[in-house]
Amino acid sequence: MRKIIWIIVVLLMSTTIAFAQMTCSPLETALSDVLTNCDDVEVGTLCYGSGDISLDASADEIRFESPGDSVNLSDILSFQTENEDETIATAMIALNREDVALRMIAYGHTEIENTAPRNTISVYALRGVNLRQEPSVDASVIGSLVQGRDYTAVGRLADNSWIRVLLEDGRLGWASAQYFSTRDGFTQLDAVTPSTPPYLPMQSLTLLTEDCSGLIIIAPEVEDETIIFGINGAQIEGIGIVHIHTQHEELIIETLEGETIVNTFGFELPLSAGELTRIPLNDAHMIIGIGSDAEEVAEPILSDEGLELLRYNP
Repeated sequence: MRKIIWIIVVLLMSTTIAFAQMTCSPLETALSDVLTNCDDVEVGTLCYGSGDISLDASADEIRFESPGDSVNLSDILSFQTENEDETIATAMIALNREDVALRMIAYGHTEIENTAPRNTISVYALRGVNLRQEPSVDASVIGSLVQGRDYTAVGRLADNSWIRVLLEDGRLGWASAQYFSTRDGFTQLDAVTPSTPPYLPMQSLTLLTEDCSGLIIIAPEVEDETIIFGINGAQIEGIGIVHIHTQHEELIIETLEGETIVNTFGFELPLSAGELTRIPLNDAHMIIGIGSDAEEVAEPILSDEGLELLRYNP
């Protein structure tokens, strides 16, 4: 009898410990810290908010020394955040868009790898030319390129007839390749299709998280444009605030505010605020199936006060 009682006590203690381990520290405090420390973050950079952050970068001797320090996203291959003592690790990603504030906040124990295309070349505009939404003379014009200036090309059609060009404000569009010269050669660019999402550095990534960790996307509305994020092979588009984490070989995407569309292998699933979907992952943490039907969130990751912080501090 005593042995049975002892086993029950041990089981109860184990359960208590397990629940204690699953208790997450208040996220609002960490968000307030990173929003304060990274208040003046520049576009196209990763900002150190708090905790311990390690970097794998293409440039030498890149490291964080104090909150508010930042590094260029184009230099980052991957980074990892890890809680330090009782401090929740945080980092803010400010995507390279000057016309709209696109932000992501990584917190807790996360591993993030930059999977956006890295091949770019410098091109010289032989004449003034329109930058279009699609590689077609009938497509909408989104900007104009100036004769005699250098620009950055980030992709091409397979036949080299059109190239995808990056504007200084972070917008991407198409222009006919015949109006450009380059020392590098267009074949150095990745061949893409008109439907290939125009990912900027860190706009496409792979994510791996532990308990009480995740990635928050803050994407305000952009007129006449759909902004797409690539996470572990899934495409996420829409506006608002989205929380993403991995758990038990699943990618879990939760809309906190606004409307989100999750695309997995061509299957689109709309998510309203307070809804989530679960997508199966393989051993490499890439999606291997379509998302589950939308389900209501049992307990939101953020309180109204937390959403207020993000809403007014994009």
